[in-house]
Amino acid sequence: MTSASVRAFALRPALALRLHARCITELAPAAHAVVTSSHAPLTGSFYQTILLYHEGAARRVRLRADRGAARAAADRQGLWRAARHVVHCVSPRCPWGAEAADAAQLAALQATYAAALECADGLGAASVVLPAVGAGVCNYPPVQAAAAALAACQAFAAGTAETGSTFSAMREISFSLFSPATVSAFGEAAAADGLRETAP
Repeated sequence: MTSASVRAFALRPALALRLHARCITELAPAAHAVVTSSHAPLTGSFYQTILLYHEGAARRVRLRADRGAARAAADRQGLWRAARHVVHCVSPRCPWGAEAADAAQLAALQATYAAALECADGLGAASVVLPAVGAGVCNYPPVQAAAAALAACQAFAAGTAETGSTFSAMREISFSLFSPATVSAFGEAAAADGLRETAP
C-alpha cells in the first residue's frame, strides 16, 4: 500500500480516521468489524451481529440461524470468513433526479453511520471499516455522503471521549472508498472539519 492510497486524520488522541482507496475485501481481514450496506432490508440471518436501519429507526438484532440472505450478502464480498463481525445497515435514499439531499435525508444518512459505529463499538471492536454508505445506488452525492459520515465520526469521537476510553475499545475508523471523487470528497470533508492530518 502506498501513501497515495490512504490518508489519515486524528479524530482525537488514540482514535484515528483512515481513508483508503482500496476495496473493502482487502481491508476486512485486519479489521475487527466490517460494515456492509444495501438499499433494502435483507431477509434471513447469520451468527454474527447485523444492524438494521430502516425508516428512521436503528436497532441491533442478534440472530442464531446460520443461513439466509444476510450471510449470502457477506459471502458475496468474501467478508463472512474475513471479519470477526459484520454489521449491516440499510441506507436511506436520496431521490433519483435530485441534485442534492435535503436536510431530513442528510440527517437520516448521518444516523445510519452513527448507528453502525455504535453497533461496532458495542461489540468491543478496536477497528471498523465502512463503505461510503449512500453514495452508490442510493444516490447521495459524494460530498454530502462524506459530510454525513464525518459528522457521525466526530460525534462518536466526542461521545466516547466523554465516557472515557475504558468504555470504548475503538482505536481506528476506516473508510473503503470506491472512486477518486469519493476519496477526494471525504478528504476535503475531514480537512474542512479541522481534523489534523497525520502520517498514514
